[in-house]
Amino acid sequence: MTKTNEIVPIQIHTQPDQKQNQKVASAKLAARIKRKDGSEIHLYNGISSYILAAVLRELR
Repeated sequence: MTKTNEIVPIQIHTQPDQKQNQKVASAKLAARIKRKDGSEIHLYNGISSYILAAVLRELR
């Protein structure tokens, strides 16, 4: 018995990732920290508490 390989045509449709776009649009600025050197830190609602703690620890 020999097995024959079949070639099946496929077509890939690209669609914009709507979920990702909606998530970015729903993020609201919670705090803006201005530093003495002129740089700014923007914190958005929904930030992980671990990331927030690390950022605030580095500001000391």
